[in-house]
Amino acid sequence: MPAGGDRTSRRLFLMRHATAAHFAPGGGDRDRPLTTDGQAQVRRVGALLADEGIERVLCSPATRTRQTADGLGLKAAVTVLDPLYNCPPERILTALARLPEYVRGVLVVGHFPGIPGLVQQLADRSADLAEVSRLARHFPPATVVELEFADPWPDLHAARLVRVRRP
Repeated sequence: MPAGGDRTSRRLFLMRHATAAHFAPGGGDRDRPLTTDGQAQVRRVGALLADEGIERVLCSPATRTRQTADGLGLKAAVTVLDPLYNCPPERILTALARLPEYVRGVLVVGHFPGIPGLVQQLADRSADLAEVSRLARHFPPATVVELEFADPWPDLHAARLVRVRRP
């Protein structure tokens, strides 16, 4: 059984991609790769998430998010979803609502401001409001937030903020 939850709970990990280059030679924003520091961040975060019971990874199609998701080395299938590119929180929720009921642990690798916006939207009343407010303003690359809830994926409206891992 995954750490931090029982058989009926679901766990959602929301991650901003690791540190990326400011530009991609000959490319646009979607093409920006991870920096050397970003690659090191991904390895560290992958080690932290290795035993967290993540079964699925949903990822934006940007180069930096794909490199982040792949570099984590998790034993979970990575699904690249075009609607997750620089999207609002509602699009992330739509993607999560399509998950099968039996899936209990999911990681979403995306962008600022969608990822921290979803944390702010989902964190229930038990959360430290100062921490949630800080995350809304400052969500550094490679930050991961863990949320836990009992509802089915389509009914996800609130979750307990379990942990924040900053690089």
